[in-house]
This record gives sequence, C-alpha cells and structure tokens, in this order.
Amino acid sequence: MIVTVSGVLTYMYTGSGSDRATSTVATGPPVAAPTTAREVNRFPVARLSTSGLGGFCAVLTTGRAYCWGQEVTSFTPQLVQISPVEQISIGWVTCVISRGEVWCWQNHGDGKPSKQDGVVGATAIATSVHTTCAIAGGDVYCLGANSAGTVGDGTHETRDAPTKVNGPVGATALTLDTSTACAVASEDLWCWGDNTFGQLGDGTKAEPPDHPVNRPTPAKVVGLGRVTGASTGGARTCAISNGDLFCWGRSMLQLSLDSLTPTVLPAFGKVTAVSVGQESICAIRGDGAVVCGGDNRWGRLGVSGEPRINEVVVVKGISEATAIAANVRSTCAATVATTYCWGGNDAGQLGDGTTTSRKEPTSVRWPI
Repeated sequence: MIVTVSGVLTYMYTGSGSDRATSTVATGPPVAAPTTAREVNRFPVARLSTSGLGGFCAVLTTGRAYCWGQEVTSFTPQLVQISPVEQISIGWVTCVISRGEVWCWQNHGDGKPSKQDGVVGATAIATSVHTTCAIAGGDVYCLGANSAGTVGDGTHETRDAPTKVNGPVGATALTLDTSTACAVASEDLWCWGDNTFGQLGDGTKAEPPDHPVNRPTPAKVVGLGRVTGASTGGARTCAISNGDLFCWGRSMLQLSLDSLTPTVLPAFGKVTAVSVGQESICAIRGDGAVVCGGDNRWGRLGVSGEPRINEVVVVKGISEATAIAANVRSTCAATVATTYCWGGNDAGQLGDGTTTSRKEPTSVRWPI
C-alpha cells in the first residue's frame, strides 16, 4: 500500500492464502496510451488506492473518483456517485472524504453510500479488512474489529464508533495492512496492531509471552529521520525518510530484506512515494520513474521475465509518475499523461476492459 503526506493510499490482504491467477498472461505490447491533448487532460489522477483482492480507485484533480476491478466487479473505471472527492480508500468497504465528511459503502452490497458520524473535518481515510481509520484535526480515529489492536486505543475491544488513537499528534497520513496500522505524524512514524513478523519496527516480532503478537498502543518507529511517506502491506512496512526508502518486517529475499528495524534499500534510489504489495514493493523516484522489486509472478514488477528477479527494476515506458499503488497481483501508476496498470488481471484490476494479465504497463481504459 502506498501513503504520502498529502493523502492516503491503502493496501489490504485478505489472508485467505489463495494467491493464484486464473487469467492468461500476455507477452505482447501493451495497449497504446492516449496521444491527443484532449485525452491526456480528461482524467488527470491525483491519488490512487488499492485493495488486496484487486480493486483500484483513483481520485482525479477535478474531484471526481473512479473505481475498477475485484470489489467493483468492473473491468473499466466506474464513476463514484459522490463529488467532490478529496480522498478515497478501497478495502472491505470503500470510503471517501467529501468536503470533510466521511461516506462509506459495502463492496458487493447495494453500493449505497452512508455518511459516517463522529469525525468532522476529515483529511485522510484508510480502510482494511475489518478496520477503518481517519484523520481529523491532526488526530487519528479508528473503528471496527480490534482483536489485533488495530484500533489503537490500548484495548482489544471492537469499536462501533470512531475512537481516538492514543499517541500520534499532528497526523497527516495513514496506511493500513490487514491488522497493522501506521500514521505519519509530525514527521514521525507511529505504528500499532499486528506484529507477527516485526512489521511495527520496534526490533521485536511475535514470540509469546515475552513479545506478544499484537501491540494495541501506538509507538514511534525509531531509526528514521524526517518521514514524508509510508506504506504497509504483506506484513512489511516501508517509510520514506529524507528521500531514502527504509523497510522492515517479513523477509523478502529478492531485496535482501530481513530486518525487524528500519533498513535502507539503496537500490531504489531517492524516492517520493512508495507502495508495498503482498510480495512486491514499488516506488516513484525523484525523476518520476517507477521502480519495483520483489516477486515478479503475473508480471507485477512491470517487466517480462522469470518470477524471481533479485534486483530492483525500472518499469519501462513510464515517466513523470505522480501516484503508485500495488496489491497482491497487480500495480497501477498514474502519470502526468495517463494511468497505467500491469500484472494479474483475473478480476479486471488493470482497468483495460479485459481479464488478460500484462507483464508490461497497459493504459487504463477511461470512459469515453
């Protein structure tokens, strides 16, 4: 999942263990990108959000929002019936912020948005499997299932109403994995919830009774400088500190990542945004290029070749990237010109109108 200080982009993993594609894999060229000025300017994306099952949402600079893929049951972007949208997050539910109000609806349900009381003047929103969090007035509020302490109120009690998270002050951004949450606050990173693989970054992992599986009270992640973005997914967490990418949590052999505390990944270079998928990490470099590392099944790193690639790769054909979002099987990146997706496409998560997986970027097919 990706998250930046200007907004929130989320990642969710279902934990079902079903990590297989049913679609074919295309090795030919991707769908051609828009070429006219009119096409380029019609759908300028400001933010991207993704879920673990394969849904994506985009917020345009115009305030409109579109979603496609698994949770939307659509192979092309569908307009969200709320406007203007400042923030969007897709998970078990989809939530948006419109004029500071939070509206949510059940995916695969009736799709009817309902206003969420208890949070006024919201500036960021994040959803996962069973928990939703928002920022208002610099404070973090969460509700939902709390068995892993994901609500962050020091308990394991389910909360049906927004509950203030203990600790972070001056919060600007959120990121949620299945049961792990982090917030960027006053240029620090605070994390809480599930710590099975050490994704909270405190140097421990679940080793009961000395080190419990969960931590229901947020704590600062030490070893980082000025934090400008963070993402958690697949039981790993990454943060951008002074332009460098630091990651920790569940090991990723392709990137030689095996640490319970923040460890810099120099191969990514200086980055401005990051998204952690289930088995991949993608980032936007300072020059606007997209770089990815990890497992390349379904082509989710954006390159042809073997599933195991032991290096960080530059995704060809993408420049001037502005947003990035990675999930279990696929990745999308917004650029100044258009939006591209690649990887698994069994649920239409590439937004190109097909269920054909792509090992190279393909343009999202926006409404005519």
